[in-house]
Amino acid sequence: MRSDYLLYILAILFFVVAALSANLEIASPEKIAWVVVNLVLGLVTAGFGYHYRPRTLPTLDLGDVHVREAHLAETEERHYEPTAEPLSTTPIPMQEYTPTPLPAPTPVGAPPAPLKSELMEVKGIGEKRAAQLQALGITRVDDLARASAEDLARGLTISPKITQKWVEKAKELQNQT
Repeated sequence: MRSDYLLYILAILFFVVAALSANLEIASPEKIAWVVVNLVLGLVTAGFGYHYRPRTLPTLDLGDVHVREAHLAETEERHYEPTAEPLSTTPIPMQEYTPTPLPAPTPVGAPPAPLKSELMEVKGIGEKRAAQLQALGITRVDDLARASAEDLARGLTISPKITQKWVEKAKELQNQT
């Protein structure tokens, strides 16, 4: 038996129980709650029954090939309208393409690549932050030591406490050399 039929039968049972409960001569809040609960359960199970009903798809009689071809022609006319101008058949010239060579793979166990920026010597500055600082015009540790922490924080949209630590570390590195 299909599951939607079972859910419809269950919904009918809930509605019947709600109707019988409503006809009782007892007037109490429990009776009203019982009727409402059964009505809600009936509606919910009817909704699930409708959801789980089998879907019917339109079928095409494939016994006659002419009917099938006529149907296909009808759908093509309906969905694909011809354009006003025919498409151009002239080939589009391709641009010259030269692939860029891939970098050589690093062997396993090889020493790490050297630092790309002097700024990465400052604790807390990685490749990403070094690139962002270079975009702001700070390319060396000396530039960072002279920079204002508030201006850096505004330019990088980060906390001024972090940029203040960077400036202090840059000054320490500058004093060490």
